[in-house]
Amino acid sequence: MFYHLKTNPDFNGKQVGLVFSNSATRSELRSAFKRLPGGYDKEIISPIDVTKKHYDIIICDEAHRLRRNKNLGMYITNFRSGNTRLGLDDTHDELDWLVKNSDCLVLLYDRKQIACPSDIPYDVFHQRLDISHCGIRPVELQDQMRIRAGNDYVPYIHAVLNQKQLSALNFKNYEFKIFCSFSDMIETLDMKEKSVGLCRLCGGYAWKWIAKDSPDRPDISIDGVDVWWNRQTGGWLRNPNAKQEMGSIYSLPGLDLNYAAVVIGPDLYYDTESREVRVNRKHFFDNKVKRSVADDELKNYILNTYAVLLTRGILGTYVYVCDDALREYLGKFIPIVR
Repeated sequence: MFYHLKTNPDFNGKQVGLVFSNSATRSELRSAFKRLPGGYDKEIISPIDVTKKHYDIIICDEAHRLRRNKNLGMYITNFRSGNTRLGLDDTHDELDWLVKNSDCLVLLYDRKQIACPSDIPYDVFHQRLDISHCGIRPVELQDQMRIRAGNDYVPYIHAVLNQKQLSALNFKNYEFKIFCSFSDMIETLDMKEKSVGLCRLCGGYAWKWIAKDSPDRPDISIDGVDVWWNRQTGGWLRNPNAKQEMGSIYSLPGLDLNYAAVVIGPDLYYDTESREVRVNRKHFFDNKVKRSVADDELKNYILNTYAVLLTRGILGTYVYVCDDALREYLGKFIPIVR
């Protein structure tokens, strides 16, 4: 859509921007558009950029990641400056910026990818648009054309994680399996990287970022295999030295892999007495997400995070589960390699 608007003569002279909140996503898209003539990469922008000039048309992908004033961490300074620039107070948010500084707005929103308290909830999001834009026209995208597993795969992942799936499904032409050995999964992923490329390890925020202060110390050690959190955001997918690094919800939203190897860490476990998937707060280290958040809300954020990671792989998804009981539960729905 963005490329069409930029190249169609009917839209000559129009100010068109493609907005992504996530810096890693912007970096990858800018790199792709730099290969094309026209300088379109300069119009792949952040929400704060929208506060600096008026646009005729804004397309915002991953609009569920637009931020409100809750658990913003260090971003609060930029957030306040954006509101000030538009004459707004801090009860307003990044959605307000896009509404105020554009004539036509296209938003792609998925409530099932809400992953932290700063994300604007669906009811607030929808209500705001009803009030601000009487001409809102919702369009539900029912077909997904990324993952070769087909249209049933994404809802299946959400149903399994939320314990609503009653029976297992098989997905033809798609590699989907649980590894009991972390080192075996890494070895298999390495082989896929050599054959098809764009294969990465990713996981939930279930380990401290040790290497931030001690770069030589691994952040994660599983089955004697040392792993570091991704050392960069922009360009991480294109870095051939990132094979022993683990991506997160911050490095992969809106991006695709050929094969994703997902580690479900000790932040989730299966309670065999209550037969429930539960959260272990002590093993969840994203303070921006868990600060002042109740257990049920935190569980929803964490499950959505793993659902995002489990739906990055175009050709296949490999899974390693740290909690034995959770592995057995998930094994009812995902084939286990023993």
